[in-house]
Amino acid sequence: MRRRATALLLAALVATTLAACSSSGGDDKTITLVTHDSFAASKPVLQAFTRQTGWKVRVLDNGDAGAALNQVILTKDNPLGLTNRQVEILSLLAGNLSNKEIAARLRISPKTVDHHVVALLAKLGVSTRKQAASHPIVSALRER
Repeated sequence: MRRRATALLLAALVATTLAACSSSGGDDKTITLVTHDSFAASKPVLQAFTRQTGWKVRVLDNGDAGAALNQVILTKDNPLGLTNRQVEILSLLAGNLSNKEIAARLRISPKTVDHHVVALLAKLGVSTRKQAASHPIVSALRER
C-alpha cells in the first residue's frame, strides 16, 4: 500500500513537472526531478514509472529541503542562486571555452573568471568544468 502511495505521489510530481517544463524538441524522454534530502523515491518506483510512461527520471538532489525552497524562492530568475555573471560564464563554459577565452569575451581578467568558476562548481555541487557544462541547469538556461 505504501509503495502504491509513493508511486502515485511520484507520478503526480512528475506530471506537474512535465506540465511546467518545456521540451527541447529532441526525442530524449528524460525529465529531471529536483528533490531534497527528506524526499526519496526508490529505484523500483522510478522503474515502474518509466515502464508505465516511457519517461526516464533523472533525480537531482538539491540538499536540505528548507535550503532548496529558499533557493527557489530567492532566485526564481536565476536558478540555483547563480548571479547574472555566473550564468554568462556557465553558458560560455558549456561552450568549451577556456578561462582565458571567457575573460576575453567578457572583458574581465582570467583570475576573475577563475573565481566565478570556483563559485559555480560549488553552487552546482560538481567538481569539474565538464560536470558543470553537462548539469541540467545548462539546458534550462538555453531554453530561456
